[in-house]
Parts: sequence; C-alpha cells; structure tokens
Amino acid sequence: MRFAAPIVALTLLAGCAPAFDVAGREWTKREVSIQQVTLDVTECARQAWAAGWTPDLLLGGVLDLERLAIERGTQASTYRRCMRNRGYERTEAFAPAGLSAARARRS
Repeated sequence: MRFAAPIVALTLLAGCAPAFDVAGREWTKREVSIQQVTLDVTECARQAWAAGWTPDLLLGGVLDLERLAIERGTQASTYRRCMRNRGYERTEAFAPAGLSAARARRS
C-alpha cells in the first residue's frame, strides 16, 4: 500500500506532460515571421493530435497507461516529422540529453 501513492502521483504527472511544444521555443527556422511559426506549430500540433488517437479500452489500469504511452509517442513523432518537413530545426536547449546537435535535429 505504501507504493500505491507514489505510483499514482507519477502516473498523474506523466499524463500532464505535453507531447509537443506549441510555444514555438523548441524549433527554429531562419527568416520566418512569428505569424508563420504560429501557423506551422498549430498545424503540426493538429496533425499530431489526430495521428495519435487510440481507442479508449474502457478497462483502465495498466492497459490504459500503455495505450496513452503509445498515443503520446505517436503524437510526438508526428509533430517532429511535420516540423522538420516544414524546414524547422530543433534547438539545442530542447535536444535530448547526450545527443549532439546534428543528431538532435534528426530526432
């Protein structure tokens, strides 16, 4: 029973983590207006949200956690692919730890 509270807390916190950054700080592109960045980020977020949909299992528990993890992963990869296809590069500050700048741009 002692372990239930930390597991529930971590699960709730993980559910609040965004799959993609819509603030526009994670991606850069030379000579582009803030309006264009906003449009691109919004469109990529819309595509990612639609691509990551998974059916609700109505079973709950561990199965729902697995479903949500798959959904988040699909959303994040769709968003990154969309932003790269529009000519954006990932900034150093948001690159995963331990990756070089060149590898971070590809992730």
